[in-house]
Amino acid sequence: GTTALLRFLVPQPQGPSGFAYIRVTAEDGSGNVSKDSVQVEMGAPRVRIETPIDGEQVRQGGQMIVRASATDPRGVVSIEITSPAGLPIVELPVSQAFDPAQDSVTIEQVVALPAQTGTVEIAASAVNSDGIEGRFGPITVEVTSQQLADDVPPQLRVRHVPGGAPSDPRRVELTDTLEFPVEGRDNIGGSGVAQVGVTLQATPQRDPTTTTVVPIATRTLSPPRTGTFTEVFKVGVDELQTLGVLDLLQAPDTIDLSFHAFMVDAQGNCAAAVSSESFQSLTCGSLPSGETIAAATPGQSDFVVGVI
Repeated sequence: GTTALLRFLVPQPQGPSGFAYIRVTAEDGSGNVSKDSVQVEMGAPRVRIETPIDGEQVRQGGQMIVRASATDPRGVVSIEITSPAGLPIVELPVSQAFDPAQDSVTIEQVVALPAQTGTVEIAASAVNSDGIEGRFGPITVEVTSQQLADDVPPQLRVRHVPGGAPSDPRRVELTDTLEFPVEGRDNIGGSGVAQVGVTLQATPQRDPTTTTVVPIATRTLSPPRTGTFTEVFKVGVDELQTLGVLDLLQAPDTIDLSFHAFMVDAQGNCAAAVSSESFQSLTCGSLPSGETIAAATPGQSDFVVGVI
């Protein structure tokens, strides 16, 4: 019969790095002894291919986002994505070096998929400051001629850059500008982001019963965007004054802001976000006046103080 002994090695973050040997000795009932050993590289970076997913199907002739990450408390000095086998990918290999070394790194590449069908292999590797390499994969992606349904909305996040002086950026003057960077991406193999926008509501603290929608034009992207990208929306403080939201005659005048970002892909899948940290795909809703917001989710809140 066969006997299996299962054990796990858990390397400690501050433990030694390098090569280790695992030796196994077995003895049968007749006293016969057999030995074996294997060399293990300890302390390598933790590497992961975030996208695509192993076994995923993608459409021939389209585009695909390839993203890999690596972490190591000793610091990562380089990371690389390769395509070791399968259909050729022109954009791979791609690599990035880091000086000084970083605890956590990410590399991303938009690749053009071949016109022929078949499989693509993708692997990732990273090297830490001790010169030890960690690897992930390869994973396999199937390139198909079938029309793939796209019913997955984009992912996005939004933040507010107040625009005032660095010492107190929320104290804004008439010539300052509020910025709302929206970062997002469509799903892998999706139709691409075709529209992106921000819905901003402003409420003066001197009159909390009055909320005004600040008009910001929705942008149409042609052709639809793939990969991770950022669109920055801007609102001048003078526009807030023109709308009557900000009254510099009563300076300092504090304005509460509530804002939502949204993206719509080429198939009409809509996603909204109110977080500045994590990517979100919240269900889209709308205000009575028609602007797109995150349904049943309060907008991200911030404030500015108008000064002269």
